[in-house]
Amino acid sequence: MEKVYIHKVKTARYPKAPFSPSKVYPELQKMQISADTGTENEIYDSIRLLLYKMGFDSENFGSDNWNPFGGLIKKGGKVLLKPNLVFHKHPMGVRAMPSMITNASVLRPLIDYILLATEGEVDIKIGDAPVQGGDFREACRLSGITALKQYYHKQGVCVELIDLRMVRAIPNKMDILSKRIYQRDKKQYRIVDLKERSELIDKIDRVKRFEITDYGIGAVSKHHSSKKNEYFIPREVLDADLFINLPKLKTHRKAGITCAMKNLVGINGDKTCLAHHTRGTIRNGGDEFDKGSLKMRCKVRIWTYLKTTQAGIGLASMIKWFFQHFVWGGQTMKKYNMLHKPAEFSEGSWYGNDTIWRCVKDLNKIILYADRRGKMQQIRQRTYLCFVDAILAGEGEGPMEQTTKPFGVILSGDNPVYIDYAASRLMKYDYRKIPCICRGFENRWWKLTNTKPENIEIESDRPLSEIAEYFVPAYGWQDRLSQEGVIGKE
Repeated sequence: MEKVYIHKVKTARYPKAPFSPSKVYPELQKMQISADTGTENEIYDSIRLLLYKMGFDSENFGSDNWNPFGGLIKKGGKVLLKPNLVFHKHPMGVRAMPSMITNASVLRPLIDYILLATEGEVDIKIGDAPVQGGDFREACRLSGITALKQYYHKQGVCVELIDLRMVRAIPNKMDILSKRIYQRDKKQYRIVDLKERSELIDKIDRVKRFEITDYGIGAVSKHHSSKKNEYFIPREVLDADLFINLPKLKTHRKAGITCAMKNLVGINGDKTCLAHHTRGTIRNGGDEFDKGSLKMRCKVRIWTYLKTTQAGIGLASMIKWFFQHFVWGGQTMKKYNMLHKPAEFSEGSWYGNDTIWRCVKDLNKIILYADRRGKMQQIRQRTYLCFVDAILAGEGEGPMEQTTKPFGVILSGDNPVYIDYAASRLMKYDYRKIPCICRGFENRWWKLTNTKPENIEIESDRPLSEIAEYFVPAYGWQDRLSQEGVIGKE
C-alpha cells in the first residue's frame, strides 16, 4: 500500500498496565479478554481502528469473526516486535521517560490480535539493541513491557524479552563507559554483508575515518571496505515471519528525526558495524564537526583518548566530576548540554552528517530483503508493519535528552520511508532536508519505495493542518529545519 494512516487521540496519555481495552469488543470475546470499563484506553481503540483502516479483514470488522492478522501470521509462526528502548534514564528524571521509549500500551492490542490469529500457537518476541550503556531491563520496566510480559505469563502465554546487543557496556558512577561484557554469542547472529551495494560505498575511500561514539579509531572500519559492508543481525530478527516496528517519534541530533527508519539501528547486534559519522571537518571530507576549530578538535581528541584506558577513564571521571560540581552548577553533563546550545557541534550531531543515514538505509534494506540465512534476496522476505508511538513525542535534543511534547498521535503503515515522510509533515519539516527520508526514495539495488512522495496518500481522521505541530529541532538542526518547514499538500 502507498498509504500512511494517522489517528489523533483526544488525550495524550497512556493507560495503566496491563493496558486492557476499555470496551468489550466482539472479536475478543472468544479469547475471554476482559475489558477495564472503568478507564478509557484510547491507545487500544486507536490501534484497532488503524488495523481496520489498513484493510486487514475489513469486511468482518465489527463482528465476532474479525481477525485482522489472520492473513499475516499462521499457527506456529514467529513474530518480533521492535520497540524503541534506547536508554533507561533521562537528565530530567523519570517523568521524561515516556517521551523517550515506546510505551507498552501500543504493543498490547497487537499481541492480542496476533494471539487471536494463531489461537495462541505462536512465538512472540520483543527485542531491541539499546545504546552501549543502556540498561535493557530497566527500560523494559519503565516502558511497561515487563508488566505486560507478566500479564501474559499469568494467562499462560509466553512473551520473550530479548536484549539484542552482543556486547553491553558498563558505565561507572560518572556515566563513563568503563568496561564491556559479551552477553550473547556470535553464533546468535547472522552476518549480512551488502558488499559493494551498501550505501556507504560512496564514502568508502574514507572508511578509516568511520566512527561511532565511545569506540576507538578503527572499530568501525573493520566491518567495511570496498568489498565488504557487514552488519550483525540477530537470528531472532531474521527468523521472524512478521516484523512489527514500534518506534517513538522524536527529533535526533545526528539524523534530524528518529522514527520508522532510524529505529532499525536497534536490529544490529554489534555497535561497531555502525558508522555514526566520518572523522574530520567538511573541508577534509568529514562530517564530525560543523566548524572544527582547533580548540574543539583538541577537546574531542583528548576526551576520546582518555576513555581508551583504565587510567584515562579515572582521570576523565575526575574531570567530569569537577565540571559537574564547579562549572555546570551541579548539573550532569547531559542536563547541561540539553539546556545550553554549544558554539560548535561534534560527533556528527548536526545537519551536515552525511554518514548515519547510510547505515540506517542499509538496515532497512536488510529487514525487508535478507532471508533467514542472512543472504540478500530480490523479493521481500517477511511481512513488515509499523506503528509509531507519538502520543508523548520528543523534541529538542533527542533521542535521549529530548523535551516531552504531548502530541497524541499514532501512525501506521507498511513502508518505513512513507511513514517517515508522513511524520516529517506532522512535525512541519521539509523532508528534502532530512537525508534519512529523501535518500530513502532513491532506489539502489533493493527498492524501499514504489512511488514519489507526492503520490503517498495520508489517511487521517482529521485534516493534517489541524494535527501538525512544529517540533523544535535538536540544536545542530535548527538552522536546517526552521519553522518555515513545509507540510505539503493534503
